[in-house]
Amino acid sequence: MKIAISGEGINGTGAGLGYFLYHGLQELALAMPDWHFEIVSSQSFHQLKSIESGNLRVRFWDDRRFIRIFGSVLGRYLTMSQVDAARQRISSHIPTQSMKTACGNLKALWSSLSDLDVIWVPHFLLGAYTRHLSPMVNLGDLGIPLVMTIHDIHPVFFPNDWPPYSLKRFWEEFVPFATRCAKIITHSNFQKKAIIEHLGIQADKIDVIACPPLLNPTDWVNVTTQKGGDEVLERYGIGCPYVFYPGSSTITHKNHIRLILAWKEIRNALGERCPMLVCTSKSPNWAAIHALIDALDLKDKVVFTDRVDERTLAVLYENCMFVAIPTLYEGGGSGPAVEAILMGKPVLCSDIPQINEQMENAGCKVTTFDPGSVESISETVINAIENLPELEVEAAENQRVLSASFDKAWRHWALEYAERFMLAANQRTSPKPVCQ
Repeated sequence: MKIAISGEGINGTGAGLGYFLYHGLQELALAMPDWHFEIVSSQSFHQLKSIESGNLRVRFWDDRRFIRIFGSVLGRYLTMSQVDAARQRISSHIPTQSMKTACGNLKALWSSLSDLDVIWVPHFLLGAYTRHLSPMVNLGDLGIPLVMTIHDIHPVFFPNDWPPYSLKRFWEEFVPFATRCAKIITHSNFQKKAIIEHLGIQADKIDVIACPPLLNPTDWVNVTTQKGGDEVLERYGIGCPYVFYPGSSTITHKNHIRLILAWKEIRNALGERCPMLVCTSKSPNWAAIHALIDALDLKDKVVFTDRVDERTLAVLYENCMFVAIPTLYEGGGSGPAVEAILMGKPVLCSDIPQINEQMENAGCKVTTFDPGSVESISETVINAIENLPELEVEAAENQRVLSASFDKAWRHWALEYAERFMLAANQRTSPKPVCQ
């Protein structure tokens, strides 16, 4: 079997998608040593080079002299993520074919790949400057069976959080592309039902394969053993005790507004015993959240750090009382919940089907609340504060169970994906090219 992976829309291991692809490729290459894997990616995901092996080859579509010089010059003034963003914007507006070739022609690269059994699409970008990376544009007419991973269908449930251009691409590119795929893989049964109901894709195309933890317990321990925790807390004005909510954004479904309203109730109930609430990312709704914090007079009780590096994140987990996650929606579960469990911290999280299914699969028990109710959130947090020793015992057991199952979960994931690749390959309607 020869599998190509469309990874050009994933930028590196600094986020969950990057780790999902990076570790998933490692496990697939180990599980299927007689198969060959070709990963098409961008130089921004340079970590992929470290896992090249006898049966896994990495192709950077934008590995061109012009792009290398461009990145080197901008790198003197911008961060790596800013360089990647600038490169995406520029490459999406290249006017001539000769310039496209100088910057890397993704469609031509895909057309040059031959003798493929299946193409796996682990992510579909919807951004305004990413249409040149679209699987619909580059893979739609290759005649090769497609397997697509759908992590979530957020635009269906929260359309107001998306710009018109991205919503248009979701319905006019993402959905038609998903419909033509031989197989779709998603992370939860809730998500499968939502895809059937809202996208109209037939049920027998869709399989549920739980996503393993996107964090290696050993790596996490190595990060947390570094010194400097007090300096991190002092830098952000964080005093102990505090409760931690590591949200990746302040987009609507992350539900910061209700959590902050609940904190007002918690302070009213506990007075000086009320812990601080520490959150991370501010974007995109920081203005409204900051105004709410001021209006509720919670400036001394609610702190937003904005985005933090891995070491700082580990320190914030390590020193908190427990983690509270009031999310209204996730595709296959909560990444922060898993991170907190691996850190041995109690978890309070939303009572929603995706997280309940995730915790059941992991064999972990967590405390849940109704994320739509400020009263439910505040009562659950107060109860956790009053009964913290019991929750810490439960957290230690969760940590043991999840850490012990990490390798097994990823091996199972790889075998399940390999089976879906074989099923997709068997659906090929056109003859496979014969290599000369």
